[in-house]
Amino acid sequence: MAKIVALFGKEDFASAASERLKAAGYGISSDAASADIVVSYCETQQQIEDLYFGDEGFVSHLNKGALLVDLSPASPNLARDISSVALVSGLNLVEAPLVVRDITLEQCFGRENLFCYVAGEEDVVAGARDFLDVLVSDAVATGGAGSAQLAKAAHTLQVAAQVISTVEANALYHAVHRFSAGEGVPDAMPAAFACGNEGLLKAVQEKRFTSDFTVELFLSEVSAALTTADDADLIVPQAESALHLLELLAIIGGSDLAVAALSLVFGEDDESRRAGLDWNRANEVYRSHDHGDEDADEAEYDDDDLDDYGDFFTFDYSSN
Repeated sequence: MAKIVALFGKEDFASAASERLKAAGYGISSDAASADIVVSYCETQQQIEDLYFGDEGFVSHLNKGALLVDLSPASPNLARDISSVALVSGLNLVEAPLVVRDITLEQCFGRENLFCYVAGEEDVVAGARDFLDVLVSDAVATGGAGSAQLAKAAHTLQVAAQVISTVEANALYHAVHRFSAGEGVPDAMPAAFACGNEGLLKAVQEKRFTSDFTVELFLSEVSAALTTADDADLIVPQAESALHLLELLAIIGGSDLAVAALSLVFGEDDESRRAGLDWNRANEVYRSHDHGDEDADEAEYDDDDLDDYGDFFTFDYSSN
């Protein structure tokens, strides 16, 4: 009898994964309580907590012995909490944060473009490998609960650095070229200058700003990595800068755009408008957080509130 799978979270991924699972002989259901395997891929830690620990959460409503596969980016602490509760609830949990290899592809959730880090009880992980093999091209074992999310966080910090450095280098090239380019200097930054990030540079230059891997999703990954660092009392300024740039793009309407659209933050206003961005939204948001004397709530304002990386969605980032 075919095993039944229920998928929750990001719809683009669920749609792509469902097709592969059905082709592999699995059944698909929207009812977690009747499923043999439940897959989650959430975009904020709050969504994960609600899905697992809420009134209708997995840990209290799934059949004992069900397999839980969490592909979401999260902090190791949250991953360990989920693992502990799942264990006492008689559930089998595999911590398997998803990694997208090429974040510039329009349809990025194909099997060959995905891998995951995987952690959990050794026998549970071993039993889940055939299932994971349908979803991703590789599953890299990292150890016990929390270790896969730690690996994911380390990976995310490096990707964030690559994204920001490539976008800023391209912006610098164009800003200087506009005023002082010598004879024979290319109009576009050559790929040879991209230090291994040629794919992202090409996406920026070709203005490919549509992808299933959105700014919103990348924000969730960077947020989880920063929460991981914060839990260890570690300051990571480069990643914090990346988070704020991504938040800015999301605020002005770019949450559903590809990560390459971060280049629009450094571009001309006309180009931003053509992409559907509205800088007035940023003015409105930041005015609402003004610390001036006219702010009656100043005494209650706490700068530490800005460090709650687990809930980066303070504003309405919808581009609609």
